[in-house]
Amino acid sequence: MVVNKQFLNIHADHLDMNKKQHKAERYANSQSFYFRYGSSLCYNNPMKDGADSRLDLGFTIVELLVVIVVIGILASITIVSYTGIQNKASISSLQSDLANASTILKIDQTTGDNFPTTLALANNGKGITPSQTMDSTIYIPDNTSIPKNFCLMYRKGNNTYAVDNNSSVSNGVCLQNLVTNGDFSNNTSGWTVVYGATSVAGNILSDTGNGTSIDTTIFQDSNIPVAVNKKIYARALLRVTNSNCLLLHVRIQGSTGGGSVAAAQISNPTINTWYSESGIVNIDATQVGNVRIGIRQTYADSSTQNGKTIQVQQVIMVDLTAIFGAGNEPTSAQMDTIMTNYPNSWFNIAAKANL
Repeated sequence: MVVNKQFLNIHADHLDMNKKQHKAERYANSQSFYFRYGSSLCYNNPMKDGADSRLDLGFTIVELLVVIVVIGILASITIVSYTGIQNKASISSLQSDLANASTILKIDQTTGDNFPTTLALANNGKGITPSQTMDSTIYIPDNTSIPKNFCLMYRKGNNTYAVDNNSSVSNGVCLQNLVTNGDFSNNTSGWTVVYGATSVAGNILSDTGNGTSIDTTIFQDSNIPVAVNKKIYARALLRVTNSNCLLLHVRIQGSTGGGSVAAAQISNPTINTWYSESGIVNIDATQVGNVRIGIRQTYADSSTQNGKTIQVQQVIMVDLTAIFGAGNEPTSAQMDTIMTNYPNSWFNIAAKANL
């Protein structure tokens, strides 16, 4: 068979023109789609080999922003819900740990007569370990009170729970009186006097000046080291038996250095009038040693001080920072309110305070 070469060339040119025209039409369609849907973020390019002839519409920026906002809201709700569940689980664990520890401590006291002096000695020497790591643990045994008592507190995050021998687990803290013999039931034991002489009658300590200074002071050192910005609450019941006293002070200072700071003071106190004096001292960098509490009376001169007496009852000192945590300490007024829960606003060694 003879093939007309000219015919084949013409036919090939025709096919090539059709193909170019088809491509041009497809390109025109794609451009039309682009201009019509120029705000779309995605589209199928019909010029691409094997592309689907169908046109898929994309999302607008506004639509995507709405989706992002909705996802953010849902994520926030999920996080809040999870945090709430996690917090409830932590509280439940705190309560369970304290209830178990209370049972063990009571068994120890029953079998050994006293509450163990430390948690490590509890549970017949096996110790007590909570199910989670605590931010703060405070255990205060009181084997001198009748009945004997203890207070155990766990703090985890913003949750603080406590239990003692007389009550169940609750949202609360364990307060510790750093003063020993603060009710003078053991005479003057634990107390030191400067520029005077002391005696005790009916749980009231009397401090009488000896004429060698303008003031006379009784004081006691705790076993708590001073630390900058540590907040100490101090309280005492005071009166003078004369009309010459200029000042009655409740003061805090370091045991080996630094000037004393008044937690509370009364100017020109009225004779034979009891004053309940309290306040908070913020330990500064000048204090050295352990925390000391002092009760002082001041007169115009040493001759006036001679033979003058201050009487003292129910002294208490509490390390608020250790118990409540730095930045969470209550105010003096709040502590005064807490103290009203105890007889005569005083406790000996340990006391549970509900929050």
